[in-house]
Amino acid sequence: MSSCTMFLGANDVCVSPQAILGFHGPSNHGAKLAPDKFDKWSRVIASHYPEAIRNWYMTNARFKIYSATRLSGAELIRLGVRPCP
Repeated sequence: MSSCTMFLGANDVCVSPQAILGFHGPSNHGAKLAPDKFDKWSRVIASHYPEAIRNWYMTNARFKIYSATRLSGAELIRLGVRPCP
């Protein structure tokens, strides 16, 4: 869950179809950020993702602060993450 999802942008990462990753928006230890800071940190987080996941994150998952949106490895593979052998 959380910051480990940013590893999806690394060159040598693969995902098992059975994996489950949780995505959430930026906060200050669980407290909401001011809108400008929220947008800035959302873009920083999203910059670590492959394009399809970045687009999905910016329109969906970043708005969850107190919980996470979970995606399976199979869903991430459909969004362009390389499957593990």
